[in-house]
Amino acid sequence: MDNEKRIMLAIAVYAAIMVMIFHSVAVNAQLDRRNALALSGNSDISLVEEEVSDFLIKSAGARMLNAQEGLLATERGGNTSVRQYGELMMKDHSMLLQKIKVLASERNVSLPNGISGRNAGDHQSLSEERGHEFDEKFVKMLIIDYEKDVKLFKKATQFNDIEVSSFAQHYLPLIQSHLVKIKNIKSNLNAQ
Repeated sequence: MDNEKRIMLAIAVYAAIMVMIFHSVAVNAQLDRRNALALSGNSDISLVEEEVSDFLIKSAGARMLNAQEGLLATERGGNTSVRQYGELMMKDHSMLLQKIKVLASERNVSLPNGISGRNAGDHQSLSEERGHEFDEKFVKMLIIDYEKDVKLFKKATQFNDIEVSSFAQHYLPLIQSHLVKIKNIKSNLNAQ
C-alpha cells in the first residue's frame, strides 16, 4: 500500500510537471509572437484599434465638412435642387456625426473639434463662390468626397470591432445614396 501511494504521488507530480511545461511552452510561444509583431510594428491588436480610430476620425471630419457644405449650399446655391440637397446634407451628416461621436467616446478616440487642414481650405474656397459657380464647385467636390467615403465605409464593414462594422454596414447605403443624388444633380446642372 505504501508503494501504491508513492506511485500515485509520482504520477500526480509527473502530471503536474507536464502541465506546467506545456503551459510554459504555450505562454512563451504567445510572448514570442507578440514580441515579433511588436518589433515588426504589425501588432494585430494595435492595427485593429488604429484602423477603427482612423475611420472614426476621418469619418467625423468628413461629416463636419459635409454638414458645413450643406449649410453653404442652402445659402449660396444658385439652383433649387442644390439648396434643397444642402438641407438634406445638414440633416443626414449631423445625425451621422452624433453617432460617430458616441462610438468614438466609447473607444476613447479623440475627434477633431472642427474642420481642419485640406477640408478647411476646401470649405473656404467653396464659401467664396455663389450661384452657378458655387453649384459647379460644390457638386465636383462632393462627388470626390463621397467616392472616398464609400471606400472608407466599405473597408470599415470588415473591421473586427462589431459595433463600428455594424455602423458602417448600416450607413454605407446612406453614403452611397448621397453619391447618387449628387451625381443626379450634376447631370441636371449639365443639362441646363
